[in-house]
Amino acid sequence: RSRNPRVIYNHMVDMVEQDVSRITKYRGAVTCTAPSEDNEDRITAEVGADLVEAYWDKSDIDAMMAKHRRRVRIFGEDYIFVGWNRNAGPHSPEWVAAAFEQAGIKKDPAKLSKAEIRQVFRDEIKEVPRIPVLDDAGNPVKGDDGKALFIDRPMRRGEIDHRLLLSWDVLLQRKTTYEEVEHGSWNEKVKVDTLKAMHPKKSAKITTDNNGLAFDVESLEERDLPGDEVFVRHFYHKSTDMLDQGRYVKFTRTAILVNRPNDVIGWDDRAILPWIRTVDIDSPGVLNGDSTVTHGRGPQAVYNNLVSLRVRNRFLFSHPKW
Repeated sequence: RSRNPRVIYNHMVDMVEQDVSRITKYRGAVTCTAPSEDNEDRITAEVGADLVEAYWDKSDIDAMMAKHRRRVRIFGEDYIFVGWNRNAGPHSPEWVAAAFEQAGIKKDPAKLSKAEIRQVFRDEIKEVPRIPVLDDAGNPVKGDDGKALFIDRPMRRGEIDHRLLLSWDVLLQRKTTYEEVEHGSWNEKVKVDTLKAMHPKKSAKITTDNNGLAFDVESLEERDLPGDEVFVRHFYHKSTDMLDQGRYVKFTRTAILVNRPNDVIGWDDRAILPWIRTVDIDSPGVLNGDSTVTHGRGPQAVYNNLVSLRVRNRFLFSHPKW
């Protein structure tokens, strides 16, 4: 083996990273177009474009798009889930006012800046207060156990949530083109205790997946699912002639956690699939995308053979007996 060295140089890394760098440098732009020449519409469009750019800077969209493009180039396709996280974003003004009142602070938060509100929480309130839940008459609301209910964590306005989904975690309706797909789903692994806290009314039905298997990307094989985790699947159906409101179902193997109309609305008040799909090579008549890395294996092997021959010939030529 020492006289016939096998040289391997992986050009695929450069091919993938060059494409990632190109997409990151020349990223897509969003333009908000005014529906008319009215001054108010034009100002609204400009403000909308500024909001999009501000949110992209806040969420570091360039780093996420680099990861997304790298996965597209390697796996053939990738998905970005676009949802709403009600536990993200700034504090709700109503909650801030209730927290001030609960802590006995006489200041009006509506007249304070964000920096001044943060200083009040840091210097005077310090810990998040427990705010009682009151009905319209001002009486405390009680739970099923007869005890009063409290809000023990900050209430937030909510914010858009972007999440990368691996292609093998997304299952689509089998069609010849993506435009014909009417429904799809994606799964995630969640701690059992966390899922029970998110859906307390269904906690008795939530159990672990016995003999559950999860694909491990690092070892490229299936491994047993940890005993404290469970697979949760999110099923989305878009608006069709037979199901105008669409459907969203969140479920495990043992429980249906959410079952309601799909509230992700697109054009013409029709429900849509809440993810963005990017394909590397779109083969006609094939739903899933193809990867450039797959087609580069042949030229890569030929290149490695030529380099190995060259290294071997130089090794022989430099030997003393030659």
